Amino acid sequence: MFEGIDRSGKSTQAKRLAEWSEGACFMAFPNRSTRIASMIDSYLKSSLNLDDNSVHLLFVANRWECRAEIMDWIMGGKNVVLDRYSYSGVAYSAAKGMDMEWCKGPEKGLPKPDKVFYLDCPPEIARQRAEYGEERYEKFEFQQKVSKAYELILKDLDNVIQIDANQPQDEIFSLILQEFNSIDTTEPLKNLW
Repeated sequence: MFEGIDRSGKSTQAKRLAEWSEGACFMAFPNRSTRIASMIDSYLKSSLNLDDNSVHLLFVANRWECRAEIMDWIMGGKNVVLDRYSYSGVAYSAAKGMDMEWCKGPEKGLPKPDKVFYLDCPPEIARQRAEYGEERYEKFEFQQKVSKAYELILKDLDNVIQIDANQPQDEIFSLILQEFNSIDTTEPLKNLW
C-alpha cells in the first residue's frame, strides 16, 4: 500500500509494483469507478462543495464499498497493491483540523496492509512536479499540513517503510522490491486500528 502527499510519486510506484508482481490486483483510492466516487470526484475537482465531516465519511464509504473486492483478492491468494488507503483519509482530514481519532473510527474493520510504503516528499519539491494544483487539495500550504499529519499517523504504525521520494524512480522501486519480497504472507490478516 502506498501513501504520501500529492505528487510524491506513489501512483507511479504503485502501478509499477502491480505490473511487476505477477497476478497482482491494483486499486487506487478514491476508487473513481464506484457510485460514491462520482460525488468525491466532483468535490475534488471543486465543482461540488461539501462539509468536511461529510467528505471524510464519503472517502471512508468508498473504501468500505471496495472492501469485499479487496477481501476476495486476498482470500484468493493475490497480492493487492493500493494507491492510497485509510491513512490518507485520516491525514487529509486531520490537516483540515479534524480530530484524528474521530477520523480513524469509521476506518476500523478495514483490512490492515502488510506494508505501507510512505514516499516522503517535501511539499516544496512536490509542487514543482507536473500537473500540481489541478485538484482541490493540491495547494502548497495544505500539503504542508498533510505532511505533518502523516508524521503523527506513521510514528505509531509497525508496518511503515519510509522512502525518500527525491531519489531516481528506479532506486525507489529497488527499495520497494526489497521490502515487498520480505512480506510474510503466512501472517494472519488483521484489521485497521
